[in-house]
Amino acid sequence: MKLCVWALGDDGVWAMKHSIDLRKLFDGRWDYRAEIKYNVIGIHPDCNIVYFVQGEDHTLISYAMDRGEICVIRDLSCANYPPYLPYVPLFSVSLPS
Repeated sequence: MKLCVWALGDDGVWAMKHSIDLRKLFDGRWDYRAEIKYNVIGIHPDCNIVYFVQGEDHTLISYAMDRGEICVIRDLSCANYPPYLPYVPLFSVSLPS
């Protein structure tokens, strides 16, 4: 299973910017023979960081694509948070007046 990040270029063509095998990304963090459960909840486009919640304990994790670094931010399993809504920024051209 892979995590792939695509970007829409100025020419209107989609291009894959990054791809990583999730088994390598989470090596040693869970039994990857079981089903991989994660939800992407945000992307920082300027820093090339993907934020997602992983596993049944709802661990909030960031992955810096350029550096290949993963950082566990917080275990959200004991917190009473509402469902997560993915955030993807929309950059659009201003409409003429």
